[in-house]
Amino acid sequence: MKTKLVFPGFWTCSAPYLSLPSLTAFLRMHGKDVEQIDLNLEFTDRILSKDFLDYCLHKYEDIVEIDDQQVVPYLDAIGKYVCENIEEQKNIMRSNEALDILVYEKCCYFIAMAFSIINAAFPGEAVDHYTYDSTYEAG
Repeated sequence: MKTKLVFPGFWTCSAPYLSLPSLTAFLRMHGKDVEQIDLNLEFTDRILSKDFLDYCLHKYEDIVEIDDQQVVPYLDAIGKYVCENIEEQKNIMRSNEALDILVYEKCCYFIAMAFSIINAAFPGEAVDHYTYDSTYEAG
């Protein structure tokens, strides 16, 4: 029988919860079949995807009226640039390249732009590297 250890979402994506890997290793050491699932990492990876960011850009266009129409082409270009390059930035962040502080900072700033696109598309929500605040109430 496989045991699934699930860590729920909405934790700091840059500082994973370490009890699950420890518990997973302990159970495997004792011959148990274990699958570790981190919903936080899956959630973060999903929202920082080209498809979801494209969705956010279109949603943003529908809900925001921009008074200065000269700004629109620049916002569109930045949004498209982030969408087209988010996977590359995530891959760099997962690699040894991110051990270079300048590369790491560049990736962090880039990912922060992606979070800004998400936040703009969902007024009242606040998601970034460290937090997820929602106005959603289950009910």
